[in-house]
Amino acid sequence: MARELKINIRDWLDDQGIGYREKADGNITLDSCPGCGKSQKLGIMTDTGVWSCFVCKAENGEYDSGNFAKFVKNYLDISWKKANEIVYGKYNEVKKISFDEIMDESPEERYREQYKEELKKVEYWKYMEVLNKNSHKSAWDYLNGRGISDEDIEKMNLRTVPFDNYLDAKKYYEENGIKDYAHSLALLAGRISFPVIVNKKLLGLVSRDYTGKLNPKVLNSEGPFRKVGLWNYDNAKDSDSLILCEGNTDAIKCGIDRSVAILGKVLNKGQLSLIKKTKATKIYLALDFDVFKAKNELYRQLSAKYPDIYHVDMPPIYKLNFKISKKTIDFLKKVLNKKEEDFVLKPDELKIDLFDLDNIKILLKREGDPEIKEELQNLLKCDYKDPGDYSKKEMEEIIANAKKMGASISLD
Repeated sequence: MARELKINIRDWLDDQGIGYREKADGNITLDSCPGCGKSQKLGIMTDTGVWSCFVCKAENGEYDSGNFAKFVKNYLDISWKKANEIVYGKYNEVKKISFDEIMDESPEERYREQYKEELKKVEYWKYMEVLNKNSHKSAWDYLNGRGISDEDIEKMNLRTVPFDNYLDAKKYYEENGIKDYAHSLALLAGRISFPVIVNKKLLGLVSRDYTGKLNPKVLNSEGPFRKVGLWNYDNAKDSDSLILCEGNTDAIKCGIDRSVAILGKVLNKGQLSLIKKTKATKIYLALDFDVFKAKNELYRQLSAKYPDIYHVDMPPIYKLNFKISKKTIDFLKKVLNKKEEDFVLKPDELKIDLFDLDNIKILLKREGDPEIKEELQNLLKCDYKDPGDYSKKEMEEIIANAKKMGASISLD
C-alpha cells in the first residue's frame, strides 16, 4: 500500500517552476523531464506520487521511475530523510516561503537565513587557492582545452585545491589546522570550483573534474542554490541581452559579460525571478543540442515578458573515420532537403543538427540500400565535436546567426 502523501504534488511542482499538463485520467505529464529533457515522457500518478519516464527507463537514466520522494530527492539534490519529510511528513509543519518571496525581499539575506546550515558547509571556500596558471597547470590546461582563454579564466575567480587526490588533500589540510573542513576540501581534489555568487554573496559551488578520472564529473555543494542562483549572474545582470547556457564553460565562451549558466535544463521560479531583475531586453537560449526540447519550456516561461527570444543552434560536428560515398551524400541531400555545403564542412566532417540526427535514425530503419545503411550506421558511431568543444570565436559566430523564436520556429 502506497504511503499517504502530505503534499499536493501540483502545488509542489508549481513552487519549483516545473511545467506539466493534465491528462484525462487525472494524472499529469511533465513538460520536460529533468533527466532526459524530453517533453511529455515523465508521467506522475497524482494520488500515489508514483512516476516514471519512458526515455530514462530505456537509457537507465537518473529519472527512470519511483515514488515521489525519489523524484524530490533527485530534483533538489537532498538526502532521503529530507525528501521523505517533504513528501510524507513534517512538510506542512514548516513555514512555506515561495521562491518569489525570497527573490523579491532581500533575496540573499532571506536565502542565507533559510539555508544557513547548508551555507556553513561552503565556508571552506576561503581555504581554497585561486586558480593560477603556474601553480595549477593541469586545471588551467583543461580549461584551455575546452576553448577558454587565459584572460577569461583570470576573470572568473575560480578556485581549486593543490592536489588531485582525496587522501593527499585531506592529510595536508589536517596537518595545517583545517580539520573541520579537511573532508570537504579533499572532496574537491582534482576539481575546478566555480562559485555561484548572486549580488556579491556566495550561494554555493559547482566543481568540475579536470583529471578525467573522477565520478561524478560535476560535484555540487550542499543546499538548493541551483533553485535560487544563476552562475555568473553578477557579471551579466547589466547587459541588454542575456544568454542562458546549461553549464559554466559554455557560459564563459558565450561571453562572461552577457551569459549565465542555469545549472540544468529548466528554470525554476527563483531563477526566473532573477532573470527578470536584469536589464536584458533580449534572451538567447544556448542549450546543448541534446536538450533541444527543453527550450520549449524556457520559451513558455520567458515569452510573456521577453518578445525577443532567440534559439542558438549548436549542432554536433561528426569527424568521420571512413570515406563517405557520394551516393550516401546525395541520399542525405535529398532526404534532408539540404544543399551539400549546408552539412558537409569538409570531406571528413559533417554538421548534423538535431532534426537531421532524428531523421538519420529513422532512415536507418527504412533504407533498403545496404551500402548507404552501413555508412549511416558508421556515421553515428564516429566521434563528434559538441558545444562544449566549440571555441569562443565559433560561439560568437553561432550566436550571431541565432534565429528568433516564435511562429517561425516550431519546438514541438
